[in-house]
Amino acid sequence: MVLIQTSTGNLDLVMTRITQADENQARGIEAIIYKEKIRVLHAFRNAYCFEQLIGRVSVFALRKLDVERERSYECAEGPRSHSFRNVMTIPCAHELFQFSNGPIPSSMIDCHWYLRDTDALAEEETDNTCVPSTEQSSFPIDMKTLENRFPLWSPAQQGIVRSIIKELASENIPVF
Repeated sequence: MVLIQTSTGNLDLVMTRITQADENQARGIEAIIYKEKIRVLHAFRNAYCFEQLIGRVSVFALRKLDVERERSYECAEGPRSHSFRNVMTIPCAHELFQFSNGPIPSSMIDCHWYLRDTDALAEEETDNTCVPSTEQSSFPIDMKTLENRFPLWSPAQQGIVRSIIKELASENIPVF
């Protein structure tokens, strides 16, 4: 897209075009988010297992979860590498086997897979959290999630988390 066609162009016109392009892009993002929320309702035959995720998690992530859920029936007792979990940051087949009779909890899905309303994004950025604005979070739940995910991380990630926790526990960091 060419915004400035000549060096003698009107600066107000250029600013107007930039503003309009920005507004159109924001409307496009909102349309994509709402389209994802609508089309997901009919996409999965086992909707009960995704009831906490439908409308909150992207269709791509739900499709990956659906494939892993189908695999979970075949490889429940096989070796566990957790490579899918480490790469995609969503539960692998072995983890999904635990939830074969119930819904997959939203706490098992990493925050970057959540669909976010553009209005809620500003609130989330100020809160600096990964939980979508439609869910309320409490500290004990976050600690339980951390405790469950810790063994799945690489030794380097575990070391980083340990050092952060030690630093926080030493009370040398000011509390905001």
